[in-house]
Amino acid sequence: MRAVAIALVVLGHVLLMMRLCFRPLTGWAIMAGYFGVEIFFVLSGFLIGGILIRDFRAGGASAGTLSRFWCRRWLRTLPLYYLFVAINLAINVSLGTPNTNWGWNIAFLQNFTTPAGPFFTEAWSLAVEEWFYLLAPVLIFALVKTGLPLKRAVLYAAVGGIVCATAWRMHVVATGHPDWLRGARSVVTMRLDACMFGVFASWWKQYAPASWNAWSKGKFVTGLLCLLGAGAMFRLLPLNVSFAARTHLFTLTSAGAMLCLPALAAIQVSRGKMTLGVTCLSKWSYAMYLVNFPIFMWLARHVAYGLLHPVTAGATAAAGLALSILASAVLHYCYESPILRWRDRHVTATRHVTGEAEAAGSSESPLPAEKADGLLPAAKAL
Repeated sequence: MRAVAIALVVLGHVLLMMRLCFRPLTGWAIMAGYFGVEIFFVLSGFLIGGILIRDFRAGGASAGTLSRFWCRRWLRTLPLYYLFVAINLAINVSLGTPNTNWGWNIAFLQNFTTPAGPFFTEAWSLAVEEWFYLLAPVLIFALVKTGLPLKRAVLYAAVGGIVCATAWRMHVVATGHPDWLRGARSVVTMRLDACMFGVFASWWKQYAPASWNAWSKGKFVTGLLCLLGAGAMFRLLPLNVSFAARTHLFTLTSAGAMLCLPALAAIQVSRGKMTLGVTCLSKWSYAMYLVNFPIFMWLARHVAYGLLHPVTAGATAAAGLALSILASAVLHYCYESPILRWRDRHVTATRHVTGEAEAAGSSESPLPAEKADGLLPAAKAL
């Protein structure tokens, strides 16, 4: 499912390369990027929720459990993120673009309660993920400390997070009238419910396995119908003025992705070239989030008016795809993997807990969309 999510994000950028030749592709490009990121949110919540349940079961509600979780998680996500913060700073300096308020990105505060500024705008979803990594364990820890059993603590945290974030988003949309992209979609406090849908799925799988496994095909079909309904809302509603598009669209998308998980988790994968490709794409997905957009924008700047011609635009998109795959593989094996090996040697997981699933940091690529002449309006929506 992670491979599907990153494929949708990259597909959105491929379609953007073609938009100057085929204008109708713009809407489809934005929609592909939207669904790719939303699936990542739910999948991240599902994987992290499972890790937290196992950690709290094994280590109890202790400071050691929290610190081990955070150390392992942040060694997974922060090194590559800060590398691309530095890359953004360097790119802006080379282009003479001001690095306004870039320091907020260091602590993921650039879009905590308000829309992000002009620097590294695509990191909004990374901020959602990182605040989820910080707040979800604390909430579960606090509920367990009040005397609740872990089963109830995780359930209350997941449902409470969904309800509170959804209610807050509805309140802000009703009273503040934010736009869809930079307001309702990308502010941390209004989007944590997407990850919490994944945590609820983890609770469901761990504590109600009979219900989780029952009628999995029916859940999958229902989830697909929810996603199709969300797609219809995306295409038919005026995103920046519709209350439903700025509130219920996100809930329906998250619920649809969650309902697809039981059937997808039960799939038995056989060995083969396709399986190897999907596995590699999943492993490289975080690096690909961060590197693919700068590559596409670099190509767009150099090709310039050549993007008006279908053959040139298609060749540029293909080159961008190939370079993105190559660069993400290099980043994974030469930068991420050594750090993860060091982490596994020096920061052990909670005792008796094995097989940590690594959820990608989330989000799309980091290069500010302002750097893409002619692609700005659509690119900022991915």
